[in-house]
Amino acid sequence: MLPAPSPSRRTASARHDGRRLHAALGKEKAPVADRRSRMPRGGFGATILSMVVKFGALFVILFMPTKFALDLQLLGSIWMIQVFPAIVFGLWTRWFSGWALLAGWIAGMIVGTVLAWGPTSWVTVHPVFDFGFSAYIGFLAVLANIAVAVLLSAILPNTANDETRPSDYEDAGAPAKAVAGH
Repeated sequence: MLPAPSPSRRTASARHDGRRLHAALGKEKAPVADRRSRMPRGGFGATILSMVVKFGALFVILFMPTKFALDLQLLGSIWMIQVFPAIVFGLWTRWFSGWALLAGWIAGMIVGTVLAWGPTSWVTVHPVFDFGFSAYIGFLAVLANIAVAVLLSAILPNTANDETRPSDYEDAGAPAKAVAGH
């Protein structure tokens, strides 16, 4: 077994490989000082804005009433779950129309916000009509989201072309599998 190259040899080898790559691509490696001058830099305004955001977050943490922070957390969870149907149905099925998924998202956002801001404001559960049980507001909003997406997709079907090919499902680097009995 060969001994492992020393760290200095590995570094020199990597440096040599980088030079070969740049030469093969027809690029000349710029000096370090020149590369640094071309890097994007944040200006003074970016620094000030960053500090304002950081101090604003600190102010919110220290001085916001806990009740209001919990209300924002409830709304945030309701709003975040609304993207779930669009992502899942948009990626794994071609039946849903993009416009229907967008309309479902809007409906879910409105239903969730209205239920959270309703007469029993800022509680996590809401009575489901007069059926005698309550459910999480985010779940009810997602159900409205899915219902609108399904209804509109049935009315306005997806007309986008399917551009996938059988070769898209094959691994280019994998050897072909032998089929038993052939």
